[in-house]
Amino acid sequence: MSINPNQKNLTSLSKAAVKTLGSKPMVWYAVATGKDYIFGIDKKITDPSKFKKVDKIQKYLEKLKVDTKGIDSKAPAASGLLVKNGDAIQIAVVCKANGGGKSTLKAVLKDATGKKLVPNAEIVKSIGAQTDEQKQEDALDVAAEKELQESKVALNKETKTAVKYFLWWKQGAKATYLAATKSPNLTHEDGLLKINSRLRKFAEQKLYKLFESNLFTKNGPLAKYKEQDFDLTKANLKEYLGNIKTALAEIEKLQDSDRLDEEASADAAEELASIVDDLDTIAELMGLDPKELASFKECANKNKPVWKVLWSDFASNPTALIDLKNGLANGTWEDFFTIAKQFEGK
Repeated sequence: MSINPNQKNLTSLSKAAVKTLGSKPMVWYAVATGKDYIFGIDKKITDPSKFKKVDKIQKYLEKLKVDTKGIDSKAPAASGLLVKNGDAIQIAVVCKANGGGKSTLKAVLKDATGKKLVPNAEIVKSIGAQTDEQKQEDALDVAAEKELQESKVALNKETKTAVKYFLWWKQGAKATYLAATKSPNLTHEDGLLKINSRLRKFAEQKLYKLFESNLFTKNGPLAKYKEQDFDLTKANLKEYLGNIKTALAEIEKLQDSDRLDEEASADAAEELASIVDDLDTIAELMGLDPKELASFKECANKNKPVWKVLWSDFASNPTALIDLKNGLANGTWEDFFTIAKQFEGK
């Protein structure tokens, strides 16, 4: 497994973001590509939901000129926040897709590249003020544990998850599912994605079998959960997941692809513009020969107004600056900036 294979420019941008990381949270995102992962940290975007779906991650990466070959729209993905905490970095999952989540983050942080990008990483439950959704999750956790303790049932992850998901389903998720699959629209997308993830987990982990065990029989300690109309059965789960897939496909057709493309372009441009003064990172993106680094930095710093114009024009294609320098000048940064200064009138 490796992180960002053949995507060194993304690693460079992420490294540049971490340089400035402090008490203000930044956004990270990750998507599996087979056995490997693409992992990025963004300095300018502040909302992890920008990367809540794989196609949104892919579109954004394409605007950054990152190789997205191998990304599958059904691949596990996740995004979240990270923040500096002393010498460590706290990192939390906020959005999940296609079964990705904490496991995705753990895999990324095990890799050498991930460890370098996020040194002394500490995975935490949340960063900043809790959202209403996080509060509801905590309440469900507490309720599930309480039920098991009061029923004198051994507290283990499998049983707790089964009871928690059952409570979640009865307390609103089922109603959301019914409304969203009956008449799908864009407002239903987030809810359906979460329901899809949980019902898929319920099915794949065969949690429905627990409701067929002695714990849930008529005289069992959790009998009250095995209602007559209990519907989280293997057959029903298959039907529900099929209906959700159909609804999400219909919602996808309603997406304004032009608007999403414009949004991705604007976000990528802002991220690239933010590193205009980080000449070491820009040198990496250009693929600059280390022997030329000192000269490039000296010339860029001496001619900042010209450099800012050049970067605004070539940020999305930094390697073209090398070609232009070699084509217009005598292969030196001094001559290149002299010509650029005359051309830009600065």
